[in-house]
Amino acid sequence: MKKEYLFGTKGGGLAFTVTTLLYIFIAVIGGLILSAFGLKSTDGAYVFISAFFSAIAIAIVILYFSVNTGERVFGSTQVKKFNAVYLIFSVLLAVGVFCGFGFINDATASLTKSLGGNAGAISFLPETATELILFILCYALVPAVFEELFFRGFLIRYLYGVRTWAAVIVSALCFALYHGNFAQFFYQFIYGAMLGLLTVSSSSVIPSIFAHFINNLAVILFTYFSVNLNLYDPLAIILGVFISVCVLVALILFIKKRQTAVVKTAENWNGLGGFFAFASVGMAFCLLLAIGNVFNV
Repeated sequence: MKKEYLFGTKGGGLAFTVTTLLYIFIAVIGGLILSAFGLKSTDGAYVFISAFFSAIAIAIVILYFSVNTGERVFGSTQVKKFNAVYLIFSVLLAVGVFCGFGFINDATASLTKSLGGNAGAISFLPETATELILFILCYALVPAVFEELFFRGFLIRYLYGVRTWAAVIVSALCFALYHGNFAQFFYQFIYGAMLGLLTVSSSSVIPSIFAHFINNLAVILFTYFSVNLNLYDPLAIILGVFISVCVLVALILFIKKRQTAVVKTAENWNGLGGFFAFASVGMAFCLLLAIGNVFNV
């Protein structure tokens, strides 16, 4: 029997809620197991292993939806061939957003700390070359691949029943909420929206994975090599914003005309109302998680 609730915008909302709850469950159980083995949250092994909790949750949900909707995983996550020019856009977008909007991330983190809150920084930083490689794998590559497969590849595809700009913004909102970190929310929302547009324009999730990885890699390398960047430099901000705007204009011009609903159902379930109805539980838990992280609850 066809499982209609797995299709359309409602299916996308359900997928977000299930992924969020599953991620929290895996993180709690995984944390307890690691603690039982005597590992602390500041230990390298704990940090490296826990980095895969989100990826596991995302993989399970994508596989479940793919199997039960009769789609291939690559098809449901938009892993497709694309024009090589989008790799150039990926690099430019990563550089532009980092330079032009990085100060927002730093400012909100500083504000959170000044109010006595927790900015959510990782308690363990790599000290050796081996730890650096593992850190890049766990906190640059793995998040870039799995988060893009879900938020830009899977989720946007299920939101094609609404206008393109709405699908991009909603997926970016879910992406920012999913991390449960108020200090990074605005930066992640901005970058998520741009990555969404990159995915829609290229008709593939691979360019956004590349751009996401570059951003994560830059943060890790700058931290490891103690590179002090002035994120508030007016010239850097202006240049970064200019690059970002140019890339966005190019992406919009390259967007191809497509069907308004890629995922079709007999009931024609379209509209953001259905999405938010099913995604609201996941969003509520993300907000609670963010509040708990800020106040170390």
